[in-house]
Amino acid sequence: MDVLILRRILPKALHSFKSPGGGLPQIIGILGTVYMVLNISTDSAERNAIW
Repeated sequence: MDVLILRRILPKALHSFKSPGGGLPQIIGILGTVYMVLNISTDSAERNAIW
């Protein structure tokens, strides 16, 4: 999220590295992480132990 926010807030700042694909890899990573957190386990006891 920080990469996307800083690119939006400071578009003219010096950026030494620009990731290929624009913001798409970061968005895919965020969505994948949210999916994994929400689907951590089907067993409620195991899910509570992980949390």
